[in-house]
Amino acid sequence: MSLFKSAMPAFVARLAARRWTLVSMVLTLAGCATPPAPAPEAFRLRIAHVNDHHANLEPQRSFDIQLDGQPTRLELGGLPRVVAVLRGLDDSVPTLRLHAGDALTGTLFHTVFRGQADAQVMKLACFDTFTLGNHEFDEGDAGLRSFLDALASGPGCHPVVLSANVVPAAGTPLAPAPGGAPLFQPWVVRTVGGVRVGIVGLTIRGKTVASSRPLPSTVFLQEADAARQAVAALQAQGVHHIVLATHLGLQNDLALVRQLPEVDVVVGGDSHTLLASAALAAVGPKPAGEYPQRSVNADGAPVCVVQAWEYAKAVGVLDVGFDAAGRVTSCGGRLVLPIGEGVQRKDAAGRWQPLPADQAQALRQRLSPEWQLVAPDPAAQAVMQDYARQLGERLRDKVGEAPAALCHERVPGSTPASGCGPRGSDTAQVVAQAFLQASRRAQIALQNAGGVRTGVPQGTVTVDTAYRVLPFANTLVEMALTGAEIQAVLEEAIAFHRDPVNGVRGSDGAHPYAAGLRWQLDLQQPRGQRVSALEVRDRATGRWQPLQPDASYVVVTSDYLAGGKDGYATLGRVQADASRWVDTGLYYTQTFVDHVRAAGTLRPLPQSDYANRPAGTAP
Repeated sequence: MSLFKSAMPAFVARLAARRWTLVSMVLTLAGCATPPAPAPEAFRLRIAHVNDHHANLEPQRSFDIQLDGQPTRLELGGLPRVVAVLRGLDDSVPTLRLHAGDALTGTLFHTVFRGQADAQVMKLACFDTFTLGNHEFDEGDAGLRSFLDALASGPGCHPVVLSANVVPAAGTPLAPAPGGAPLFQPWVVRTVGGVRVGIVGLTIRGKTVASSRPLPSTVFLQEADAARQAVAALQAQGVHHIVLATHLGLQNDLALVRQLPEVDVVVGGDSHTLLASAALAAVGPKPAGEYPQRSVNADGAPVCVVQAWEYAKAVGVLDVGFDAAGRVTSCGGRLVLPIGEGVQRKDAAGRWQPLPADQAQALRQRLSPEWQLVAPDPAAQAVMQDYARQLGERLRDKVGEAPAALCHERVPGSTPASGCGPRGSDTAQVVAQAFLQASRRAQIALQNAGGVRTGVPQGTVTVDTAYRVLPFANTLVEMALTGAEIQAVLEEAIAFHRDPVNGVRGSDGAHPYAAGLRWQLDLQQPRGQRVSALEVRDRATGRWQPLQPDASYVVVTSDYLAGGKDGYATLGRVQADASRWVDTGLYYTQTFVDHVRAAGTLRPLPQSDYANRPAGTAP
C-alpha cells in the first residue's frame, strides 16, 4: 500500500496539469454539428481476451441455432479451440492476451481435477495476465493456491495473476512468503510495440465474500478505491496507456470507468455478457449489445469496454487506436465464435443427422462474421483428451454410500411402482438440499422434477451415479424473490403439467421440489389453489415459519429454471432485472457430488423436510 500512497502527489499534479478533450465520437453523441477531425493514429493495440470459461475444456457439441427457420446444430468452442484462436493471431499487430477470470468451477473437469486440467491448457494459450474471479475462491484460499501453483510451474507460458483489491494475510496460502507478499500482483506493465501498457486487475468484492469461500483474513477492498490507487501508481511511473482487466460485470465496468482518470480500455468478465453484431441474433443467441461498447472516463476521454461471453464459446479480438497524446481514437474488432466442421439437422423422423460436407460448408458460409471454422490447437487438444480419458476412469470414483435406494418420481403419488410415498421423490429432495448447502446466501432451493433423471440405487455412489442423476450442463442461480412470487412460481409450475394449453399439456418434469420450503399440495384444486400453508425454514435456527408474501427471500435454482423454462414464467421475468439475480457458476452435478462426499452416507431426508405434503397432513 505504501507504493500507492507515495504515488498520489505525482498523480494529483499530473492530473491537474493534463487536459483531456472528447474525440469526435463523443462530441457527436453530445450533438455537436461539426465535430473536429480525429487525430492521426499513432499506435494500435490488439487485445485478445476470454472470460468465465468455467472448466469447459470440451466443446459444446450440441449448440443449436436457427438458420432458414430450421433448427441447426453446431459444435462450438472448447478450450483447445480458444487456444487455437489466440495462438493464430497476427502478431504483426502489437497484441495482449488477457483472461478476465473464472477459470474454475462448472464441469466435471473441475469437480475431479480442481483446476489442474484448466491450468495445463491455459499455459498453452500464452495469456499475458489472468485476473482472479470470484469462483477462483470456491475451494478457499488453499484451493486457489493449488491452481496458481499449477499456472506458475512446468512448461508453457505463465500468466501474471492480477487483482488490485484482494489482500491476503501474511502467512496464509495466498501470501506464504515471510514478508507476506501475495502470489499475485495489483497491476503489471507490458511493453507492446514499443509502448508501455499498464494492466490492472480487479475482482468483484461483494459476490466473492458472500458466495465463495475466501479466508476471513483475506481482505477485499472496494473496487473503485483499489483501481484509483493502481492507476495513480501507473501514472507515477509514466504509464499512460491503461487497461483494466476486471471481473466485475459489464454494468459495473461501465459505472466504474466513469470514476477513473487515464483508463483507456476495460476487458471484463463475471456477467457472461454476449457482445456481438446484431446479425448474430438472426440465427442464435441475442447479444446484449454491440462489440465493443464505448464509454468515457473521468477525464471525458473515450474508453473501449468489452467482454467475451462464457464457457469457452468465444474469444474477443479488440483493436484500439491511439493518437500521439495517448487518447483513444478508435474501438474496433469483433467476437470470434470458433466452430467445428460438422453441421447437423433433423431428418424426417426428427433425429439429428450430420449434413454432407458440401452442404455443411454452404451453411457455415452464410453465418454472420463472428462464426469462424477453427480446428482445435493440437497440443491443447492432446492435453484435454488425456484429462478426458482420466475423467472417464475417475467417474468410477466412490463419493459415498447409499444404504438404501432413493426413489424418484416426478409428481408425488403419480407412480406407485416407484416406491416413493405421497410426498414424492427422495432423490429430488436430496438434490434440492445439495443446492441449498452449496449456496451461502439462499434460504430456499428450488428444483424441477425433470432436472433429476433417475433415482439413486442402493450401494456405492460414484461420480458416474451423480452424472446419471443430474446429466445436464446446468449452473446454479441465486434470485431475490418475494414470498408472493415464490407461491406464484409453484402454482405456475404445477399448472404447466396440469392445465392444457390449446389441448396440450406441458411436461410433468415441471413439478417443483424444494429445500428450506414446504407446502400442502392438492392437485384436485384449480390453478392458484393447489399450494397452501407455505413455510420456510430459518437456516440459522432450523425453525419453520410461515412464508411472508411481502418478505424477500434468496432462492437458489438452476439456470434452466431461472430462464423461465418448464413453465417457470415468474423466474424468467425476475431474470430480466439484472439486479435481482446472479449466476453462481456452480455446476449442479458438482454440488451433488460435494454434498454426498461431505456426508459420506446418502439417505433420504426426514419426512418433515419434504417440500410436497398431502393436503390436510401435518408436517
